[in-house]
Formats: sequence, structure tokens, C-alpha cells
Amino acid sequence: MLGEAPRTGELNGAPSDALPAATAGRADVRTHGALVAAGAAAGPLPPRDWGGASGAFGIFYTSGTTGGPKGVVLSHAGQLLQALNKRSAIRLHRASVYLGVLPLFHVGGLSIALAVAMAAGTLVLHPPGGERPWEAAWRAAAAHGATLLVVVPTVLELMLGGGNDAPPAPLPSVEALLVGGSSLTPPLVARAAALLPRAQIVQTYACTEAGSSITFKPLARPAGAAEEAAAAAAAAADGAAADDAAAAAAAAQLLGRAQPVGWAVPLARIAILDEALRPLPAGAVGQIATAGPHLMLGYWRQPALSAAALADGGWLLTGDLGVVDGASGELRLVGRIKDVIKTGGESVHAAAVERAVLAHPRVREVAVVGVPDGALGERVVAAVVLEAGAADRGAVWEALPQLMRDAHLPQYARPRGLVVRDALPRNSMGKVVKHRLQRELGEVHGV
Repeated sequence: MLGEAPRTGELNGAPSDALPAATAGRADVRTHGALVAAGAAAGPLPPRDWGGASGAFGIFYTSGTTGGPKGVVLSHAGQLLQALNKRSAIRLHRASVYLGVLPLFHVGGLSIALAVAMAAGTLVLHPPGGERPWEAAWRAAAAHGATLLVVVPTVLELMLGGGNDAPPAPLPSVEALLVGGSSLTPPLVARAAALLPRAQIVQTYACTEAGSSITFKPLARPAGAAEEAAAAAAAAADGAAADDAAAAAAAAQLLGRAQPVGWAVPLARIAILDEALRPLPAGAVGQIATAGPHLMLGYWRQPALSAAALADGGWLLTGDLGVVDGASGELRLVGRIKDVIKTGGESVHAAAVERAVLAHPRVREVAVVGVPDGALGERVVAAVVLEAGAADRGAVWEALPQLMRDAHLPQYARPRGLVVRDALPRNSMGKVVKHRLQRELGEVHGV
């Protein structure tokens, strides 16, 4: 079993480098150490049990992508840590302008809002709704001179033009783009870099039970992205697809076969566990666990589920599969445990198949699920959304064997069903609701 983790809620030993060097000497930025010193000079505060019920900050509900939503009770200490870490990772300061498109009932939306407030920046709340809401959000970002955007990949896809005829005008004011919630694809990274020519793109791995971010990873920009922005926009307007493959190839090194999601945030610990919850060595695939003051206090009025999620020593079992790179120590995300499809006695990781199918230049979105099959147990089925004007389903179907080989996946992982849809079922945060998709595809028979 794992050794004891730090008690949930302890915030001792906060890093002295909680703010980036770029902010050093600025009158409008105070280091965490300076804030602590100022508080100490004002006199001691009464003791507080951050890990008890009195430390509860709020209840946030999970997205319910693989099951029903659950109420997650988060602590004040955890949210303070999240704000400090986000302020450092994306270099927030007094001149920062955040266009808030994430709802404040979402832990990611609230934690970034708190980080902006801590930096004395400007928070612009953009109301959802209306026709073409993400085009309106992009225009609002331009009008307010937004320096920060925080989105999930689906929203980013829509803001960058999605299936429209032409992408929006570039936003040179944006200094940072923070993306989490699901995996980034290489073409999406390339398009974001082209339309946000000054932005540092930061990938985060997060979950509600961890209070938001567990890791951060600044992404290298595809070579020549800023210089090629105009050419990319013209190509998209013409309906050209030749650059899609080039963009994917340029950004492929950023992601690899397993999604690299960076390194643990300060005061957080990460471990990879086997099925018996024993730590695995670097390079082995297992369940991702994390410990530290960022963790939830538990699920609201669900003690059994809380006990199942929080292992001995205060470790949160994320339900995600990952591997730690032995050379760099970087966490790489393989997929959800519940996204493992059992077919013909073999285990297929849906996320790996999704990345392989997305390599097709005409596939814009994909979700892979297992549906009941009398002979195989489960059948691997892919639901895809094609690019505007793309070839019919047959072209993608015929390409599947080669896509599997290119991704070094076994042929038993190849989808045995392929369904073209206008859109994938999503929740209010833009995440694919896979259990709903499974029900909708449950009657698929043969292709």
C-alpha cells in the first residue's frame, strides 16, 4: 500500500517561487512569502482545521461523462493552492484580462477567477447563449483586449471556427491559453498557435475531486505558427485540406501516443498504481493517484463513494490510466479506466483508438465506445464528426486499418463499427457524454 500522504488541507511549506521570475520587482505583484510575512505581522489567526467540515469551501458537481454527477466538497486550503498555482503557471498580473467563458459553478471556472482576483487582474464575465455564441466570445475577447483564455478543447474548437467556412481573425492580445478537460489534438494545437500568435499554450490535467489542476505543461509552439497564420486562414477559407496533415505532423511531437500532461503542481504528489493499489515503477501503465492539500474532503452525503475514491493515506484514485516518463518524470495520460473496452478477451483503450482515428485529415471529432456484442462481449465502435465538405464515411472506414498500423495499435483495437454524426452528445461543459453515446450506438450491427 501507499505510504501516508500529507493531511488534506495542510498548506505548510508553500513554494517560495510561487510566482514566475518575470514578475520579480513589480510593485503590483507580491510573493506568497511576502503575503505570509504581512499576515504574521498583523497577529496570529485562530487555529483552523482545514481538513474538517469547517474547512469546506463549496460543493461542485462532476461532469457525469461516464456516470451520474457527484457532489464534490472542496476545501478553502485546496482552492487557495489552486489559485496560487494558476497565478504562477500562466503568469497572471495586474494587467491580466480574463474573458470568462467557463461557468463559475465549474471548479475550473471558479479557480481561475480566484487566481485572476488574487493577481488584481480584470475578470470579464461573458454571458453564454445566443446565435453562434463562440464567435461572439471571440469578438468579446478582441473588444476587451483579453490576455487570458481558459477553455476545454471542444470550446476551443468552436472558438477557432470549428466547421465554419473561415476561421476568425487572430487575437494578438492573448498572452496565455490554458486548456484542460480532455486531450488536445495536434491539429487543434496548430490552429490555436496560428490564431493566437503571442500566446503561451498550457495544457493542464485536472479533475473536480482534485480541486482542479493536478499538472501543468507549457506546450512548445509549432514552428512558424505565427508567420503562417495568414496562409492558414486563407487555406481554410478556400476549403483546402492539404495543410491539415502538415499541421498535424508539425504538432505531433508535442503529444505523442500518450497525451503528455506535464508535472505535478507544487505540494501535489502523483503515483501510478496497479490493481492492488501498489506503486508501479516509471514506464508502467496504471491508475493515476494524487495526494496533497488540493484534494476534496469527500463526496457530498456519499460516504461509501468517498471511501472508494480516497485510498489509505489520503490518496485520490482518479480513475484515469497513466504512465510516468522515466527520463523526464512527466505524467502521460493514457485514458479513463472506464474507457477500457473488453473485446474478444482483449483490452482496448478508447483514448488510444481516438487519437489514431483523429489522424485522418477529414475527421474533426471522434468518440470511441464499447457496445454489447454477443460474440465479443463488447464491440469497438467509433462515432465521428467529419470536416465540412469531407468525403463520405467509406473513405474513413477504408483508412482504419492503416490508421491502426500508423499508431502501432493491434488490429483487434480497430473499430468494427463507424457512425458519422453531425455532433457528439455533450454536457454543459462540452465534454462527450459517453454513457449516452453508448446507449445511442447500442443497436449498431455490422458495417
